[in-house]
Amino acid sequence: MKPCQNKHNQGGSILLLTVMAVMILSILVVGLLTVGTTEVQTTHNHYLNKVAYYSAIEGVEEVRNEIYKQPQPEYVTAINRDLYSTSSEQGPLREGYVTGTLRDLLAGTPQPVGMFSGFQPPPFPGLSLGSITSISPVIWNVTISSEIRAGGRRAYSELQTGIYSILTTGY
Repeated sequence: MKPCQNKHNQGGSILLLTVMAVMILSILVVGLLTVGTTEVQTTHNHYLNKVAYYSAIEGVEEVRNEIYKQPQPEYVTAINRDLYSTSSEQGPLREGYVTGTLRDLLAGTPQPVGMFSGFQPPPFPGLSLGSITSISPVIWNVTISSEIRAGGRRAYSELQTGIYSILTTGY
């Protein structure tokens, strides 16, 4: 009987198995990097959306303060906060907001705050200020749009809310 002479041929099959294993591992690594990059981008987008939302909340608070300072309709004006720089854990941000919709924000034309006309505000529970004072409750229709820029990305948020206040019409 002749002894087997496969020793010289086994080197090619081991090389082939090694190349296939490296290819499979490379495909797995590329897949993991793709998933990881997508997750990082999604997290960054979520962060920018959250910052845009809180910037819009800041705009609502500013409008509320303006309404409470001067609650007469002719004094409630549009608010436009141009993009200003802030810093965060993620790097520098530029944020701004206007009263109005996203279209108004992009055009740079804020809209004035107006009275809500959908339904009547609830009446006062009980109030006695005398006969010479005339007061009426008003709901203001406030739409705030905000924009955030960071890196090459943008995020927008639009809030529509009602602000309850009291108008005095005479003494």
